[in-house]
Amino acid sequence: MDKITAIVLASGKALRFKSNKLLYEVNSKPIIYYVIDNVAMSNFQQRIIVLRSPEISDYSKQLGLKVVWNKDFENGMSASIVHGIENVSPEIDAAMIIPGDMPLLDNDTLNGLIEHFKSSSKGISGFEYNGTIISPVIFARKYFSELTGLSGDKGAKSIIMKHYDDFSGMIISGDLLIDIDTMDDALKFKNLIKHKN
Repeated sequence: MDKITAIVLASGKALRFKSNKLLYEVNSKPIIYYVIDNVAMSNFQQRIIVLRSPEISDYSKQLGLKVVWNKDFENGMSASIVHGIENVSPEIDAAMIIPGDMPLLDNDTLNGLIEHFKSSSKGISGFEYNGTIISPVIFARKYFSELTGLSGDKGAKSIIMKHYDDFSGMIISGDLLIDIDTMDDALKFKNLIKHKN
């Protein structure tokens, strides 16, 4: 049975938000807490969060996430991925890389991708929407060395494209794909939560 680690990327610079977007509160709860809660309730054998903000550390630990500090956050997203992969336990078979700014990806959705990966017989699985690959993405351990070789402010898309024949996509609803890059995104999320409740 595939053992999968969650790696939450929560150490970005958030330049378009003008402040730490992950700490922006919606219903008196920071955006990153929604992501942490969803990961904590999902079927992972290990949970890692890559941080640069001490405000998030205690809550992460309370919910069972291993905190990894990214002192190289100025080097962009790749540094977060590298630090996360380097802390995956040896018995783990694969890692799901999860952006910290996608609070609508609930545990049912994350578990759905886990099951899709396990049944696909492929080494990489991710969500697809309108023909576009969307994070989060699961990578089998055989790709860890390539992930730790990433550099600059880019994610793992280049690895997916290089090994596209080993990729399996799971179609996802666009309603779940809000990522909080701007204050407008945060307000949209706030309105969605308000109507949901």
